Amino acid sequence: MQSNITFTGNVQHLITVNYQRMVAFEQAAFSSDDKGLRSFYEARAAESENYLKELCEALNVSEDFSRHSCDNVVKNITAKKTAVSVLGLLISLEKTAMTWYKKAISDVKSFPEDIKEIINRQYSAVGATQYDLQRL
Repeated sequence: MQSNITFTGNVQHLITVNYQRMVAFEQAAFSSDDKGLRSFYEARAAESENYLKELCEALNVSEDFSRHSCDNVVKNITAKKTAVSVLGLLISLEKTAMTWYKKAISDVKSFPEDIKEIINRQYSAVGATQYDLQRL
């Protein structure tokens, strides 16, 4: 029973952080005047939305779960108006996302195989994005 609670809790945190990533990258795209950066941010927003959907499907929960659990964070994200403030938020959010992915991976032995594959693949991609953001 404990592993099921851990599995559900960790994946729910990943759902939440991917929703937050999606909103933050959408805000970054909206705030950016640079066409290349806007394209990068839009791609990351779409990536996060796909991860969110994939995790919701795997956990068999509604995507609305993440929206209802993030209202205050979303207000903070959309309040960021400058490209620099949004970038700082994105860097911080990516660190948070990596923390939750690492936590889920540390418990991966108790996860079904399909969930293990999803989490490991997403972890690699989020790590690459974190690296890219640090180079901006």
